[in-house]
Amino acid sequence: MASAVMFNDYVLNIVAFALFIAKLRQLVIIKLKSELKEYVGSKRTLNRGMTDALSVNDNNKLLVLITKQTVIGVFIIMVNQAFATCVFITFTFETQAEAQASVVVAYLLRGGEGSVICFLLYLALAFNDNEYQKVCKLCHSACYNLCMS
Repeated sequence: MASAVMFNDYVLNIVAFALFIAKLRQLVIIKLKSELKEYVGSKRTLNRGMTDALSVNDNNKLLVLITKQTVIGVFIIMVNQAFATCVFITFTFETQAEAQASVVVAYLLRGGEGSVICFLLYLALAFNDNEYQKVCKLCHSACYNLCMS
């Protein structure tokens, strides 16, 4: 029973996040295609047109925002799964008496999870860009470079 709940939780988190990223990606593609319309009929190649469209400040800001939301979303999903995984391990590998004692630890972990998620949501706010860059700079750079390649 516990494994079914954990599996369901993992799948729902991954599917919801994948839909979120797919919709953001679709939004960027639509915006870039509208920017590329001016290149139709010109002698520029499509790759050069895409590079020029990405260099437009609004498009770059959108890509940075999507990267930020992706990085924060991945961390939120990972932290959110900690409780489900802890409960799964507790009820799968321990006896009923041991599990009752271990549930207290699991709920302490749940409280810590809530605090970490609140901090991550705080970093997601637009006026906290400096704090976000201090905490997530390496992950953001790696994800952004992956998107640009």
